[in-house]
Amino acid sequence: MLRPLFKPFDPPGGRAPQFENHSRTAPLQTPAAVQHQCVGRHCWCLGDPQALPHRLTGNATGNSSRMLCQSYWQSQYECGTCMVLRAVRDVLSNTYQDQWRVAYSSRAVWLLFLDTNAYLEEFFTDINIPFDCEFLVAQSQNGDVIALTEVYRVSPTLPLQTYRFGNWSPGGGLTWPSQGFYQRRNNLQGHVIRATYKSEPITVNVVKEANGSYKTEGYFGQIWGIMADLVNATPVYQAATSYGSKSGNGSWSGMVALVSSGEADIGIGDFTATAERSHVVEFIDTVEFSRQVIWIYIKVFIKIPNSSDMVWNSYVAPFSYGLWLAVAISGCALCVCLTITNFSHDGQKEKQSLMVSETVFYIFGCLCQQGQREAVNRTAGRIVTLTAYVMSLVIFVGYSASLISSLAVQPRNLPFRDLQGLLYDGSYSLGVLQNSSFLNIFDGAVGGLESEVYKKLIGPFKSDLPSTNDEAFERVCTRNRYAYMLAQVRESGLQERIRQRYITLKKPDADRSTTTVGLLAIAPILVVFAAGNIMSAFVLMIERCIRGNAFRLWLDGNIRRPYNNEYQQLVRIRRHPRIHVMPNRRPLRVR
Repeated sequence: MLRPLFKPFDPPGGRAPQFENHSRTAPLQTPAAVQHQCVGRHCWCLGDPQALPHRLTGNATGNSSRMLCQSYWQSQYECGTCMVLRAVRDVLSNTYQDQWRVAYSSRAVWLLFLDTNAYLEEFFTDINIPFDCEFLVAQSQNGDVIALTEVYRVSPTLPLQTYRFGNWSPGGGLTWPSQGFYQRRNNLQGHVIRATYKSEPITVNVVKEANGSYKTEGYFGQIWGIMADLVNATPVYQAATSYGSKSGNGSWSGMVALVSSGEADIGIGDFTATAERSHVVEFIDTVEFSRQVIWIYIKVFIKIPNSSDMVWNSYVAPFSYGLWLAVAISGCALCVCLTITNFSHDGQKEKQSLMVSETVFYIFGCLCQQGQREAVNRTAGRIVTLTAYVMSLVIFVGYSASLISSLAVQPRNLPFRDLQGLLYDGSYSLGVLQNSSFLNIFDGAVGGLESEVYKKLIGPFKSDLPSTNDEAFERVCTRNRYAYMLAQVRESGLQERIRQRYITLKKPDADRSTTTVGLLAIAPILVVFAAGNIMSAFVLMIERCIRGNAFRLWLDGNIRRPYNNEYQQLVRIRRHPRIHVMPNRRPLRVR
């Protein structure tokens, strides 16, 4: 009896596929004529009525493809045993010649009942049981014990493979294997697998050795090499120019096009699983190897910001804006208090030791911890001065500690941390790999953040996208404000050893013993110093010009006065320094 243990989907029209009859000896009954009930589902039964001497009851748990199955022989066959087996062979041959029926049968678990004396190799001589089809053969052994054997072929030209699946007995029930489906089929018998790849130094690279064989290197290349050796496959490599992306007319390029068209069996590389790719290829998923999974994360790489780009605000960063505002208000309050102390208690203005403008510079000098030329005589003024110096000391200690630590540690303040921040910054151009899944993610987006990123950061530079990761990282290092999006790989177990071989992580900054403060870190201080000197020299020149002209005008005006004897004497002294003028006496020449 040939029985699919479960039916994963209904055929078109809700009818079971009709198997054609190619037997020359007797007409073949269709499965619909001998249907039996199997846990609420219709199962198709073909087989030898003499294969089992009595009622067979089977039950199974654990796998969804192994259902609780109860069947009873209720139909009477008019044809002989040989005719039925020949009909079963015809059914199997015709089933696996049709592509649709192969796909259908591969999604079901089949059970064939054969006589004890039947040989599996002879029965399946010209029958191809696909590699992904779970096909079980039940044969009576040692009386009531039924032996279940799993049969399949790696390819139609390779020998039949058998595996002892389990046993069934009325008393002990059914025993199942502990290994999984593909763990039982771990030998491809040297079957040729056509593999396509995109040459990348870190991910995949194929090298031809001296003996003519090919060896895969790189992160995913070595993983594929280990997998091919474990399953005993013979890979044949074909290079591609890109991973593959979908164009506007719906066609694909790169490795995806080679796999979907059948020119290649597998693509090796750091692919990204997308919905569009899953529609054109049969399988795409994260790499799984011995229950150790590689996880893919999207990362954006940028050049480390130069310290000169951020150093201009590093000298105000130690204090918050609120604290700087408090310091400014406190300085103004001290100026007002020092000005008020110059007035008497009764409101009468005394002779001021400091003018209002001088008071401002006086307090500013105290906050900068500078000594003053003129001392304040009043007690209230001295208290204000002492308060200014104490305040300046506290501010100086806190500011210096924070500034020195920031200059010594030099933290990296990233300009953005996500795509929203990258879009909001607007000064960066975003690059992705040509004909890659990342490009389809953004250009195929309808509205949302991805669409805005494509319109503003990727679309204007679509014709200038990098073709390799090396070219992209070279642009990141050489171009100003260039960001590159790539998939970051995280792994564990065996793949950790492969990662350590091909990916070397840079030691963190905390491991450095010393930190050197460069010239750019103190550039604002030097600029302020130079600007102050230049401004003071410029102001001095202006003052000299203004006062020099005023002195000459005042001098000329007094010379024209005929009765100004004192000024005449001053002029004579300036013109003749050796002449000393005595008051109320004639001038005497000093020898």
